[in-house]
Amino acid sequence: MMNAEVSPNKYKIFEEKIFPDKVGRNSREIYIVDDSPDYRVLTRKMFKEYLPEYKLQVFERGQALYQHLMLVSADTYKGNLPGLILLDLQMPGIDGYNLLKLIRQRLNTKNVPWKTLPVIILTSEASNEQVVNCYNIGATSVITKPLDFDEQKEMFKVMCDYWLRYNLTN
Repeated sequence: MMNAEVSPNKYKIFEEKIFPDKVGRNSREIYIVDDSPDYRVLTRKMFKEYLPEYKLQVFERGQALYQHLMLVSADTYKGNLPGLILLDLQMPGIDGYNLLKLIRQRLNTKNVPWKTLPVIILTSEASNEQVVNCYNIGATSVITKPLDFDEQKEMFKVMCDYWLRYNLTN
């Protein structure tokens, strides 16, 4: 039988051991890249109104995110680090597939584990071959973008909670 009385000190010690960087985990940012202006506006609004506990940076092109990642990977970088990257698969210029390849090919740096950082591909449509190719180069997941606002909001909430609150490997 479990003791119903739990010492606050025991819980605190347990939390510190399991989640030693809990504050740092919450300060990690979500990077999203999508070439659709409407999708970017909707995503910003969704995070601002319904997921304000998460910090979001939105990029309109793969090249813009890649340049930012080069800054983040510098040992002298002092800003928030990425905790989750969401890439649109089909974009002009550097698309999600090629951007993912660039991210995964980077050597791990002192402050960002590029090879294990969760990178999720979001797409309106993709062939089976495209999906398999994304997984083969290191996609954490490939997800169809929901068309419904509430479904999209729930998708973002579940992804962010899992990768930025509960998952210990990130």
